[in-house]
Amino acid sequence: MPRASKRSFKVLRFMAIWLLVFQLIDWYWQVMPNFTRGGVSLHWLDLATLFAVASTMGLVFWHRMREHALLPVGDPRLEQALEFQNA
Repeated sequence: MPRASKRSFKVLRFMAIWLLVFQLIDWYWQVMPNFTRGGVSLHWLDLATLFAVASTMGLVFWHRMREHALLPVGDPRLEQALEFQNA
């Protein structure tokens, strides 16, 4: 990606969502034809399983986030680092 794209939060968010969605489509495309003879078919359990796994990972993530500080506690150069502007 070009440097300007990597510095734009909107572009990075779009690309992250794009990659995640198509990674899930790729996995589904590779796995599901082996289980159904009539081709790819979407079942409610497919979405429920995805939701269950994503929820579990989200809960683990938020639990770990509560235990650790997001900013370095006691760093004497924290204010200077937060004010930094990359040209």
